[in-house]
Amino acid sequence: ATILAQGVGFFILAGYYLRNRGPVRFNTAFIRPQWHQVKRLLSIGLPSYFVTVGTGISLMVLNSFLSRYGGIGAVASIGAIGSLMAFFNIPVLGIQNGIQPIIGYNHGGGHVERVRQTVFQSIMITFATGVLLFVVIRLQAGNLIGLFMDNNPTYLDQGREGLLIYSLLIPFTPMINIAVAYLQAIERPLQSTLVSLSKHVLVLVPAVLVFSNHFGLEGIWYAVPFADGVSILIALALMLGQNTIDQPRPLMEEG
Repeated sequence: ATILAQGVGFFILAGYYLRNRGPVRFNTAFIRPQWHQVKRLLSIGLPSYFVTVGTGISLMVLNSFLSRYGGIGAVASIGAIGSLMAFFNIPVLGIQNGIQPIIGYNHGGGHVERVRQTVFQSIMITFATGVLLFVVIRLQAGNLIGLFMDNNPTYLDQGREGLLIYSLLIPFTPMINIAVAYLQAIERPLQSTLVSLSKHVLVLVPAVLVFSNHFGLEGIWYAVPFADGVSILIALALMLGQNTIDQPRPLMEEG
């Protein structure tokens, strides 16, 4: 069913280009790759790849240590929390994907103020959304976890505690997504990759190792907001340190 859905989506999108009715038309002459452009496209797109890979690595590490220190209940809890966070992050991901072309277009055109406004407004909107989610989680953590877990009091308590700790910095974590989008759009792949990997791998994995050794199960939960906090600081520092916002250059070179 998953493959079928992906195939249908592909043909719907491909049909637009194959009909050759729009401003962007399919031409076999463009199939031959231009390696200098391929290299640039890959360098810009790699941060998104590392987000996916990093998420997988972080989940494997969390599952392993939660199983060791908390048993089945803790593993079930991270599954429920992951599902909730994926749902809560939908607006943030939508804004992240939406601002990239806006930032890239205006950066390439030298519209510095538009870039600043886009970044600032996206941060404000996602922060407001995060505050709302933070309040909802604080008031309804038990009921939210109960949507994904059996009615076992021990497991529900573990899940509730994990969710409350896991989401401590949820109003601020969208800053990471905004930074990744911004740095990709102004063609800073190394900085964007650093932000992507810091949250899921570079900070989280060592934090889980150290915190679990000293604080057990609770330490594993607290490793997540700790990694979020460090990643937010890295994202903010890299965003503020970009001189390109004042000296834009085109994303596509002529010739």
